[in-house]
Amino acid sequence: MNMRMVLLAVFAVIAAAVTFFLAKTWIDTQRDQMRRQQESMKASKSETVQVLVAKSNLPSGLILARDHVEWKPWPEKGVSKTYFVEGREKLDDVVGSVVRGGIIAGEPIAKGRVIAPGDRGFMAAVLHPGMRAISIRVAPDTSVSGFVKPGDDVDLLLVHSAVPATADPPKPHKLAETILSDIRVIAIDQKPDDQNGNASIAKTVTLEVTRKQAEIISVASHIGNLSIVLRSLARADVQPDQIAKAPERPTRTWDSEASPVLPSIGSPTNRLQVIRGNHSTNVAIPSSGFSGSGVSTSALSHGALGTASAGIQGADTAARVITP
Repeated sequence: MNMRMVLLAVFAVIAAAVTFFLAKTWIDTQRDQMRRQQESMKASKSETVQVLVAKSNLPSGLILARDHVEWKPWPEKGVSKTYFVEGREKLDDVVGSVVRGGIIAGEPIAKGRVIAPGDRGFMAAVLHPGMRAISIRVAPDTSVSGFVKPGDDVDLLLVHSAVPATADPPKPHKLAETILSDIRVIAIDQKPDDQNGNASIAKTVTLEVTRKQAEIISVASHIGNLSIVLRSLARADVQPDQIAKAPERPTRTWDSEASPVLPSIGSPTNRLQVIRGNHSTNVAIPSSGFSGSGVSTSALSHGALGTASAGIQGADTAARVITP
């Protein structure tokens, strides 16, 4: 083997050794870098906690719902004892509370900034100026099975018995009517069950009303059964800023409208009371048969008209119109 081949072989061995050394050094450097990054990430995670913050600006008097807040990482050193921290508190601990003072978006929810239902000052903080609070008793079949929450808008439905003015013969009929619309729910005694996560159905619901509305509810509770009807958060027929002011015509439904099997109420009917001595007779006459305060002879039967006319001429019979 000549000298040239020997030198080439030695050079190849040296080059391979240098390449191996450089590659090993680069791999070790990358491994150390990755380890330091992982340790840094672990350290950063251990220095932050999940804190409950406002998703958007929360005005004073707002009843908090789940959509108003969220959990966000927060430096552990900057966490106040009044903050809601995940693991220490639950989201349900703040849902239903009312904002005491305005909270800006991204600001942590502090316990001193919200008032929970049942705390002193809750009603004073949640009520708008000039409004009152009134509670009504509800059951699962009259409160949308527990789906009504504080902050929701509801209608009040009254179911009772009444005698329609158009009924012939007059007799009681069942009636359902909406007595109040767009009433805000400010409190409800429904609480989550810590054992299995289920909710206990509420027995009372507190509503925000005016003084007149409070009187209406108080009277209605003695007339019949009150039911809560949950309203949608958005309506396509009005603009969002007009929802609270949108007037609604009162509606009512009789039992014969709900079930065609029941006898209909009938059309408006007047009655002519014919009095002869100690005896009186009622004659049913359609409203169209009367013109003003007089009686149209075209609407009266010949028998009724004859009886009334003869009695009046004989001065021993009187006729009186009875309107519904």
